[in-house]
Amino acid sequence: MRIDSKEQIADVEILKVRDLLRRVNNTDDWEADFVVDRLKISPKKASRLINELNRRGYIEPIRIYRQKQFYRKTLKGSTLGLASAAKPVTRKTANRIFAEFMDRVRQVNSDQSFLVKVKKVLVFGSYLTDAIRINDIDVAVELTWKENHPLVLNKDKAQLALNLSNIAEKKGKKFSSFIDRLEWPEHEVRLFLKSRSRTLSIHSIHDEILNRVEYSVFFSEQ
Repeated sequence: MRIDSKEQIADVEILKVRDLLRRVNNTDDWEADFVVDRLKISPKKASRLINELNRRGYIEPIRIYRQKQFYRKTLKGSTLGLASAAKPVTRKTANRIFAEFMDRVRQVNSDQSFLVKVKKVLVFGSYLTDAIRINDIDVAVELTWKENHPLVLNKDKAQLALNLSNIAEKKGKKFSSFIDRLEWPEHEVRLFLKSRSRTLSIHSIHDEILNRVEYSVFFSEQ
C-alpha cells in the first residue's frame, strides 16, 4: 500500500498516523492519552483523530475501563501501518538495499556495542513477487538480548535498558516516556538496520499481518 505524504487524517499528517499504527501491536489496547503522548497533540485533536480512524475502520473500540474508551487497530489499520510514501524502486536497487540491510544484520550480531541481536529475519510483500518495480521492502525482525554478552550475562534487562537510554540521552536522544526508555535497546537496533532508508519497512516478527500474508525466512540464528 502506498500513501501520499501530503495527505492528512483529521488534520494530522498521514505519516504521523501511519507511524502511530506501526508502533502498536494488534493485541495492544490504548486510549486517547496514548495518542496525545505519541503525537504531541491536544486531547481535542486526538479525539477527532480517533473518531475518524474508527469511522474508516483502521481501529475498533475494545473496552471501557475507568470511564475511558480503549481501542485496538484492525487488519486495515495494520495495512496502513505498513504503507510506504516512498517512490517505487527498480528490482536491482531493491536487491542492493536488501543486501546492505543483511550486512547490517550481521554487523549488529557481531558488534559488541549492541546488546541486542537479530535472531530471525522474515521478508514479505512485493519484494517476494516478480514485480519489476518495488514499492517497499517489508521485513520483520525478531530481536533478543545477547545473553552471552559480558554486559548482559545475568543482568537485569530493565536496568540495562535504562542505562543505555541514559547514555543515549547524554548524546542528545529525546525520550517521551518511561516505556520508550525500556524499548531503547531494540529501537536503537531497528534504527541502525533501517539506516534511514525510505524503501525499507521494518516490523516486529509478532506483527499480526504475518498471520495473513505469505513470507519467507531469509535469516535464522541456530
